[in-house]
Amino acid sequence: MIFLQSLSLSLSLFIILHFLFSSHLVSFSFFFRLFLASICLLSFLLFLPLSFFGLFFFLILLFSFFPFLILSLLFFFSPFSLFAYSYFIFVFFSLLLLLTLFLFTVIIFHILPLLLFTQTFLYSHLALSFLHSRLFLSLSLSLSLSQVFLSLFHIFFRYFFSSLFLLCITSFDFLLSFLLFSLSLSLSLSLSLILDLKAARNPILFNWSVSKSMGDTDILSSLLDGDS
Repeated sequence: MIFLQSLSLSLSLFIILHFLFSSHLVSFSFFFRLFLASICLLSFLLFLPLSFFGLFFFLILLFSFFPFLILSLLFFFSPFSLFAYSYFIFVFFSLLLLLTLFLFTVIIFHILPLLLFTQTFLYSHLALSFLHSRLFLSLSLSLSLSQVFLSLFHIFFRYFFSSLFLLCITSFDFLLSFLLFSLSLSLSLSLSLILDLKAARNPILFNWSVSKSMGDTDILSSLLDGDS
């Protein structure tokens, strides 16, 4: 579980770095960076696991943004003009749109595959008696594979349209997503092998457990089907 939490934390951290240091955000003002950093800090706290690995990255992120936040608050309480206030409102609504896109991207391409993989890993002992767990594993495998292809697309996009620093970030994100895909693949194959071995060694018990998971409570008919 600590490894999966650390993996989820690393993905979240690199998403935050991606949004903070993207080439189309470099030219924006100090205010925009302040609220973007605040949103990223809040979203980072949501994915912070209770482990030393997560605490280490949290301290790095906190001490990186702490001087920046202090200067931004001092700049915020200074007297502003009408243009500055109107620009603040414009940046605020733009940030709401950016937050919506950020949450959509995180949920679809990061949180959902990680949740599927984590739930499959936690309830793998139940997969020994439920046949539909193979469908669940296939769904987790396909989502993690789509994340690998998405990271590959980001790598090629950053290579042609962005800097070397962002290319390194997306390359590391690809390695993490490929690791997640490899873990899902190995777990799927191992559970399928266990299911096949269980069915080969004790077909009567296996058929009864599958029929019970499908709602069939007639044990006698299941045993007769297993004998035949």
